[in-house]
Amino acid sequence: MRTVYPNLWATMEQRGTSIKNIADLIGVSEEIVHLKLRGVRDWTLSEALAICRYLHYPDFRNLFLR
Repeated sequence: MRTVYPNLWATMEQRGTSIKNIADLIGVSEEIVHLKLRGVRDWTLSEALAICRYLHYPDFRNLFLR
């Protein structure tokens, strides 16, 4: 998948986290997560923080770096 968030994508792969896991976590469809990963839609701060907690990643600014 082409993404504008390489750190997020790499961390998801390292942790074995799927698009569906993230979609369920933040309460949106898998298609919306795909759009967000490609930079078509923006992540909200609450989504970013929830994903960081879920992935046990300490700094959301680095995780969501473009």
